[in-house]
Amino acid sequence: MSANTRTVQLPSLLSREDDPVARDVVEGLARVQTSVPVAWWTLSSFFDVASQEPDLSDWADSMRARYVDVPRSA
Repeated sequence: MSANTRTVQLPSLLSREDDPVARDVVEGLARVQTSVPVAWWTLSSFFDVASQEPDLSDWADSMRARYVDVPRSA
């Protein structure tokens, strides 16, 4: 790690967009601790970003097919 590299802590919750609890969890965590930001990433947005990296694009596409592009049971 170079002297100019800065490490940033960012607790993140990954979930499907239709997860009814995920956003509430992130908001609750952010309320109880204010020194470190907390983020909610949907799996879809995470895989979008990962697919832009050449070394991750195949993995991101297969994970999207497995976890995002599947019909939800009623």
